[in-house]
Amino acid sequence: MRITLEDGYDVYFDDDDLRQMYEELKLDQNKDDYITVNEMRTVTPAAFSEFVDKWTDARPHLKSRLSEQAWIFPDTVNDEVVDNLKERMLTVLQLPRPLIDKYDAIQVVKYGIGGHYNAHIDSGVDTGEDNSLTCCHLKLARNCRICRYVTFMVYLNDVEKGGETAFPVANNSTYDVEALRHGKKLNLNKYCNKSNLMIKPKKGKAVIWYNHFINEQTGWFGHTDQLTWHGGCPVVKGTKWILNRWINATPDRKLDLKPEY
Repeated sequence: MRITLEDGYDVYFDDDDLRQMYEELKLDQNKDDYITVNEMRTVTPAAFSEFVDKWTDARPHLKSRLSEQAWIFPDTVNDEVVDNLKERMLTVLQLPRPLIDKYDAIQVVKYGIGGHYNAHIDSGVDTGEDNSLTCCHLKLARNCRICRYVTFMVYLNDVEKGGETAFPVANNSTYDVEALRHGKKLNLNKYCNKSNLMIKPKKGKAVIWYNHFINEQTGWFGHTDQLTWHGGCPVVKGTKWILNRWINATPDRKLDLKPEY
């Protein structure tokens, strides 16, 4: 049930949350922490869905993300700051200019008190050179995959307390996606301090990581790095502002290196 709720409603409940919800729905009448099929049938799917929506709307901290976002599209503005950012990215990343110049939308995010983002992977999970789906930055469609080769994140201010960027499974020698999903590490709103790596926000600091491996045969865009699960710890005091810029790529090197698609 937990996985269904998390995936279907984009929320993260702990055991106490579930018990309270089941009590309000009068599902677990014998208080055994187990909902039988017959007990579940006392509530229609529509009523259950409506209840969960209202319940989580009243508890936004349970949602996977609590923040405000805005977008900057450099191809529609002429701004010296945006141009300088692109040039600094080119210097730091040492990637071909077409990868930096194309699909250069910038996301600006604000996190207030309690603002957080539970662990996720920026690019499509379990995708790589053998995936036949078109990358979404080439053709936005229902059946497409996100192909973010690099994440370039910049802290825009100092945060008084909290707001770290956390990587729950960084440098793990083993990785079990089912164990991770059934565990608590993805819920950074509650268990951020259990992460393997935590980075404190500092104005002007950039955090960069590669979401994909290199294909050894082609020397280009390969499979997703499953250890790049990351997110934002809750802001305890102050406000957190960040900037995100993703470098998109595909398994097709020639296509990626063309000045324009």
